[in-house]
Amino acid sequence: MADERIEVDEIEVHRDSHVFLRFADGYEARFDVGPLRLACPCAECRSRRDLGQPVIAPLAAANVAIADARLVGAWGLGVDWNDGHATGIYAWEVLRHWAEQTEGEPTFERTDLPSPAQAAGDAAPPPDGFDGGFS
Repeated sequence: MADERIEVDEIEVHRDSHVFLRFADGYEARFDVGPLRLACPCAECRSRRDLGQPVIAPLAAANVAIADARLVGAWGLGVDWNDGHATGIYAWEVLRHWAEQTEGEPTFERTDLPSPAQAAGDAAPPPDGFDGGFS
């Protein structure tokens, strides 16, 4: 039996503004494109955040938009951004966790969120002081 908390029934991609998800249990979440781009879970973007480097150039950040989006199996959303970046896969389970932790208005600026592996239960909890890679 599928977990209704992470099974997505409806996806709306509004390229210039947001991604809307409705999960099978009725929970709804909206993810604005700017914060979503900044929270890209790919290895390159995580590394940049860990090093304190910008994930996206400041001029591009002001005009960020989704160029294309696609389902990645049954577990996530692949996004191609208008800045040419296209390697991040946003797992439903991680998006659900982020939305719940921010009361349905994820900003991805919080420092207490787990990495995608931790949210999926694949990693040990971070040590004290670890920012989860979303700072």
